[in-house]
Amino acid sequence: MDITRFHAAFFEESRENLDAMEAGLLAMESGSADGETINVVFRAAHSIKGGAATFGFTSISELTHQLETLLDEARSGRRQLDADAIGALLVSGDALSARCWSPAMRCAACSRPPNTAMRSTKRA
Repeated sequence: MDITRFHAAFFEESRENLDAMEAGLLAMESGSADGETINVVFRAAHSIKGGAATFGFTSISELTHQLETLLDEARSGRRQLDADAIGALLVSGDALSARCWSPAMRCAACSRPPNTAMRSTKRA
């Protein structure tokens, strides 16, 4: 079975998950987040990782695995997400977006332009 026909769905879902990650991370950065916000960001990263692994997009699945590990530690209370950690997560979201929409990764069926970069309110 040729699974490449499902690539467009993966990239569309990844766009939605990246948007959810950005919203959650910006809420965490502003201090207005709660435990559910971390869960939302974790689930978004988890979904991207699973889809990327299914299609063999190793660079995406490896990066999201690292994000997922950090977020799981935060969910369980083993790690505090300070401003530096949240900033690193935002930069990682930018890297994920770039990888998802790089010419080498993007399938011909995905015609929507990439998300704008995740913007931290505290970064220059």
